[in-house]
This record gives sequence, structure tokens and C-alpha cells, in this order.
Amino acid sequence: MPEELVMHANRRTETGKGHCKRLRKQGIIPGVLYGPGEDPTPIEMVRDQMEELLHAGGQTSLVTLLLGRERKRDRKTIVRDLQYNPIHGELTHVDFQHISLTETINVEIPVSVVGIPDGVRNADGILDHTMHSLELRCLPMEIPDHVEVDVTELGLGQSIHVADLLEQENRIISDPERIVLSVVLPKKAVVVEEEEVEEELAEPEVIGEEEEEAEEE
Repeated sequence: MPEELVMHANRRTETGKGHCKRLRKQGIIPGVLYGPGEDPTPIEMVRDQMEELLHAGGQTSLVTLLLGRERKRDRKTIVRDLQYNPIHGELTHVDFQHISLTETINVEIPVSVVGIPDGVRNADGILDHTMHSLELRCLPMEIPDHVEVDVTELGLGQSIHVADLLEQENRIISDPERIVLSVVLPKKAVVVEEEEVEEELAEPEVIGEEEEEAEEE
């Protein structure tokens, strides 16, 4: 069961890029609250408080969102989208989705890797982490913190697909054919190997030419 957190915010009476830019300079983040059958509500919150909330529960926690001086704690939400400044990395916008605790929702859950692959320990391979999160469909009170994947037995050239994880977590709805993790050779090793193959293929041609020259003499 995910941890439930509380976030205080205010309704935003002004919109537009100029207003949002002024808010951010004051340490305030603009955002939007939306839900099924509801008109989107522009909101704003203190950046430091929002970052503390994310640090405490990430995007998998239920958030009780209080607007203004509200005391009634029945508005359950999840953080649906986060936007960051591409240069400075600061949080710039947050979307909250109003949800029902009795209806399933789709959520992105991080992949947690356990162990060191056999192909890394014994074959000089590297672990290629292709998918860092998986999409699940579940009830809000049943959202897991992460999906754990044990890679201890993964050999060089082997992969773990989404389909391989369905037995341990049958609520995953990501494409079953996609690769989540694989053990591959480092790029430099692949280049060297290809060069060696090319040299081996080229060698018989040189020998053949020398034999033809010898016959002509």
C-alpha cells in the first residue's frame, strides 16, 4: 500500500506564461488539478514543499490535496506529470489527477534491479537498463513502490522482457515484447570483435592472390 501524503495548494486566479514565470521567481510552482468529469483547475504551490513531497513518496504515493483553507481531506490525487527546466533542472509545473479509490488507474512504476548479472561477473559484459519504469493498472490503494527484477542469473547476450515479469506482477500492461534489461558487450569490445572478423575474412583473399602469382611464375 502506498504512503499517503498531504499537499497544500491554492487555486490560481491568473494564467498565462508571464504570470507563471513570475510565480516561479517567487518559489511558487504552477500546476493543474483535473479528473473525470471535472473542469481542469489551475493551482499553485510552494516549490520546496512540493519537492519534499516528491522526495518522501515519489510519483507512486497517494496525495490528499487541500486547496486554500480546506480541512476536508477527501480529495485523493496522484502526481500525474512533472515538468523541469531543461537547463537548471528546477521543477516548473505539476499535474495532479483526482482519482476514486474504488476505480483502477494506470500508473508508471519504477524498476528496481537486484543482483549482479552472471554476464557482468564472468563475461565482461555490461547491464543495459532499457526500461526504467513499467505501466501497471491497479487500484490506487494497491500501487506498489516498485517492480523488483532479479538479474543474478542473466548471462551475456540474454535479456529480460516485460513478458518474463508477468508471473510475478500480473498487473503490468506494458508491451510484453519490450526488453527491460539485457547484458551486452561494451561498445569498444564489439568494435574490436568486428575488426577481427573482417581481418579473418580478408586473409584468404590475400593468400589466394599469392598462390595465383606463384602459378603464373
